[in-house]
Amino acid sequence: MSEQPPILIRIDPDLKAIVPKYLANRARDCAALREQAATGAFGDAKRLGHNMKGTGGGYGFEEVSRLGDLIELASVAGDAPRIVSLSDELADYLSRVAVIYE
Repeated sequence: MSEQPPILIRIDPDLKAIVPKYLANRARDCAALREQAATGAFGDAKRLGHNMKGTGGGYGFEEVSRLGDLIELASVAGDAPRIVSLSDELADYLSRVAVIYE
């Protein structure tokens, strides 16, 4: 299997101080979502998805918003396998995203 290419995201340099922490927090969310799916904590997963949906685009990460929306919907439906799958998609995205400040 070949390695996927990086995902280049161009972001305003004014956000340089906060973007790394934002991305690190989303990476932590991946583990939290898996745990929440396993334990049936769908309200917590819904809250994380909702927050991602609302914040991703503001930081320049439209994919985080898109996945957050889907996580929120899966949480409302109580669809634990879908939450895990979306968490994996988010983790893959985060592992490939490369920020260019300009």
